[in-house]
Amino acid sequence: MAKIFVNICSYRDKLLEPTIQSLLDTESGRNQITYGIFEQTKLESSLQTKNPELVNHPRIRYKRIDPEFSDGVVWARCINSMQIYDEEFQYQIDSHMLFDKDWDNQLILDYNDASRIANTKKVVLTCGTKNFDLDGDRITKHTLTEDITVNLGYFQFDKDLLLHAHGSWVPATERSTPSIHICAGNFFMPVSWIKDVGYNTKIFFEGEEQVFALSTILAGYHIFHQRKIRVYHYIRSSSHESKQTINPVADPTRLSLNHKRSKKELVDYIYSLTDDQLEHYRKITGVDYINRKLENRAISRNISPNPGVVVDWEVPDKTLLS
Repeated sequence: MAKIFVNICSYRDKLLEPTIQSLLDTESGRNQITYGIFEQTKLESSLQTKNPELVNHPRIRYKRIDPEFSDGVVWARCINSMQIYDEEFQYQIDSHMLFDKDWDNQLILDYNDASRIANTKKVVLTCGTKNFDLDGDRITKHTLTEDITVNLGYFQFDKDLLLHAHGSWVPATERSTPSIHICAGNFFMPVSWIKDVGYNTKIFFEGEEQVFALSTILAGYHIFHQRKIRVYHYIRSSSHESKQTINPVADPTRLSLNHKRSKKELVDYIYSLTDDQLEHYRKITGVDYINRKLENRAISRNISPNPGVVVDWEVPDKTLLS
């Protein structure tokens, strides 16, 4: 039996309650699961007011602030992770998701499989999702019902060094497959990751996954895709109020400063890394930050090392982002 902490940060999200209910309803019963919730919403709209039975659930740990005081998703996830006590794993998700039966036990099985392949417990799991939509108040799941997973890579740098990820659905795999990108809303890791890698709370939203991928690999962790997608994400989340830029309630100056600081932090972090670290990262991923180029294997999502190159997963320099 594994002990799992599910990190759920919610920003004015009306779909938080069905997300929690879906998690509870589809547990395997084989693991000890605790749900950490950090809700950023007004008291009158919160679980405290509308669903007090969830707030008082014996396996739910709950925090709340008014939304105008939020400093972004990474900040919130960091604060929420402080509710971990003795759990072995953290599962970081979004607050507008649904789950297939036995999601927790399948994560453990995938983690064990990836650990055997990598020959280390320093493994994290991530994957894209299927989708769901709303028809009024009725939830409708994605038309893709077959067993699939995803294969993620990158397709371009922008002028601010921001990388844009891409990928495609592929048939579910029998073994876990290596990845170079982290989907922050479907991210499973040993709790040691929080100490070894952790959260850069200056990243507001954009750049979160990029910094996760860089710092995770440079800390000696291996990224793997889950073998099969067992989770559904709200398909209209980009226009959902869970984004701080949609019908904003935060002070515009504060919001603007957070975005500017976040963009600067991404560039500053990359420039803080040594050439040895960036070369080490290129050998593993095909992402060349020094020359601002993507090798074909990073674009094609075939991340096997170049012929004749032996990748040393030990970190050449431990000057990592904290």
